[in-house]
Amino acid sequence: SILALKMPIIHLCEENDAWSSKALDRSQWKLLEGAVHVLKSLKETTKVFEAEKTPTINRVIERIYTNQMELTEFIENPENNRNGVTFARELKTNLEKRFPNLGMNLSLRRMANFLDPSFKGLHLSVKNLLDDTKTEIETEAKKFDCQDVENEETEVADNSAILSPTSKLRKQLRTATEVHHRRRRSKVRMEIEKYETFSTPGKDVDILLWWKVHEAVLPLLSKLARRVLAVPSSSAKSERVFSVGGNLVTAKRGRLAASKVEDLIVIKENLEKVNEFKKFNNIEKAGGDCTLE
Repeated sequence: SILALKMPIIHLCEENDAWSSKALDRSQWKLLEGAVHVLKSLKETTKVFEAEKTPTINRVIERIYTNQMELTEFIENPENNRNGVTFARELKTNLEKRFPNLGMNLSLRRMANFLDPSFKGLHLSVKNLLDDTKTEIETEAKKFDCQDVENEETEVADNSAILSPTSKLRKQLRTATEVHHRRRRSKVRMEIEKYETFSTPGKDVDILLWWKVHEAVLPLLSKLARRVLAVPSSSAKSERVFSVGGNLVTAKRGRLAASKVEDLIVIKENLEKVNEFKKFNNIEKAGGDCTLE
């Protein structure tokens, strides 16, 4: 905010003796400009992590990588000498402590980065973790495949009863070939390879909608994506909910039952959806009670 008022402040310092003693010199203004420039990227990262309506876990590695690269570029730029470079170095050091290895130390973040169709594990290649992450995804997604295989075996057993002996023999040979092929290359691995061939979607793609559209083509990865992308990257949402709870349970409402508090918080946090539901179902208040027409 001070930097945004730079020209008015300089004018006041030149015209008013009371302000002249508080004037910043040229180097101090440069230092302030450098600090604001350095913090801009981190501010954007904070906004991404605090988002509620879009997945955030998939953006952690990408944002940390972006912050580190921008800080490095700022530090190495000779034009920024003494203009926030020391501040940038401290920020970079603390960022590395908070997110070691560019945030790739957690398997969940790595899988989320790969399951974002805009990245597909692009940042993982920086630390040579892309292949390891694919293996982790294959292991996790195979748990869904086991359920599908059991269903398929039950269906095959039911259908085999109406086949002729020759058809049964043909099916056995085909099944043996498929099993051998699966051992060499699992369903999940084939889905991963197919997923990597898809074109990169636009910047504003709805990642949840993307996986919904491709669910039929990538069933196992879609199931895993739903689980992984549901994890928030920060506690911002839960802290907001606690804040709402604090506003509801006041000194004069201290005897509210826990279930009632939960209901009130759910309504408060989803007020827009509640109003849509009431409007859609033509629900109106009548003397304090809700009636359904």
